[in-house]
Amino acid sequence: MMCGTGTSGLAAIMVGRLRMPIEKAILAYISLMESAFSRKKWWKSEEWDSGRLQRAIDIMIGANMPVDWFHRGLYPSTLRDKKKCRELNGEYEPMLEFGRYVKCRVFVTTTFKEDSPSCTRRLRTYCSGNDPLYYCTISEVLRATTVEPHLTEPLRMRLRWSGSKRRMFTASSGCASPTIQLIEEAARDLRGYRVACIISLGTGHPHTICEGTPRLHASRTAKVLRQIAADCEETYLKLAPLYEDHNVYFRFNIDREFRKVGVEEWNYPEEVQKCTLEYMEQTEVARDIENLVRILLDYCSKI
Repeated sequence: MMCGTGTSGLAAIMVGRLRMPIEKAILAYISLMESAFSRKKWWKSEEWDSGRLQRAIDIMIGANMPVDWFHRGLYPSTLRDKKKCRELNGEYEPMLEFGRYVKCRVFVTTTFKEDSPSCTRRLRTYCSGNDPLYYCTISEVLRATTVEPHLTEPLRMRLRWSGSKRRMFTASSGCASPTIQLIEEAARDLRGYRVACIISLGTGHPHTICEGTPRLHASRTAKVLRQIAADCEETYLKLAPLYEDHNVYFRFNIDREFRKVGVEEWNYPEEVQKCTLEYMEQTEVARDIENLVRILLDYCSKI
């Protein structure tokens, strides 16, 4: 089972729902970030163009799903036509997996504007009770979980039981790291299975997030991301004592600054890779990785 919020939700869907190999997912992620965040809307309250993000998401989904051009009524003859067809193909792909056993269950979290910060909605690839968002597409789900006030425009999304639309925001205010929700979901939907491990991947401690290249909205963006990182660390501090003696809960989170790499600067993958490898070479981190690999290979449970 995999889950996430925001870009971690995007990663969970790319690997768990679209079944993308890791290397391909990394390249697709960089391409998506380039398409979505290479232009900033300095003249509006939201920094980035949600339309570009939506198109980039649709193309990414369409490029990694089986394409039935004839069924869609699409007949691409040029490279530009194929790109447009991939966008259309990705736009309508359902989040829910029909007609087969779901090998990897995935959900992402978000909130309605009308909800309290502590109330999160789980958008799943599998059936789980009376899920009100049963007919969401992957594209809608990714936009719902990546909406961030002041950074992207709000999203209106049609619900199954109603013809109306409701505004949705990301759940970063209270659910940037949905690890607790993952444990709840597994306890309810995977009864009879034993827990081998819980893996939490962070994107940096609050003090490691920098503003990157000076620009109009940089300080506001960094402030939002630092708050998200702080929420993630708070979740870790709550859960770590509960699993301290079981060798089950693993948290990996880089503890050094990415120097001049800001949130939108997708064109520095080498810098990110270098800092990540340096973090992984730390004695304690390397030991945790070794223990985790052993657990995954042995399929054993520590609880």
